[in-house]
Amino acid sequence: MKAIKNLLNGDQFESIRLASQILKITEYRIKKNIDSGKILRYKGKSYRFVEINWGDTSTKTKISKINRLPFGKYKGEIIEFMTDVPYMSWLIDNTDLDARLKIKLRARINFIQPPDYYEKKIKR
Repeated sequence: MKAIKNLLNGDQFESIRLASQILKITEYRIKKNIDSGKILRYKGKSYRFVEINWGDTSTKTKISKINRLPFGKYKGEIIEFMTDVPYMSWLIDNTDLDARLKIKLRARINFIQPPDYYEKKIKR
């Protein structure tokens, strides 16, 4: 199995399927981009994928970190400092967010209100 790398920003993925799921680009388009060697433009972003050897130590999936909210009411605000739990919950439930952003928002909600918070609230 070959891993793939996006030459434009350095993101690496262990498989085409994983890249497809994270970036929400079809596997067919990624394979076609690898074969053509041209720049793939998708939803305002540019990609240029190449295959790299699986045995290489640098083939573990590396993706750029999301630290700020990219849109909406709190556009540009650092997620780790957000306190509006209802808004973050609404974003997760009602929008088509990137998986990395959903994970970051859920972690922030659980940091502010740990899961046992809800159990205590119900028992009262």
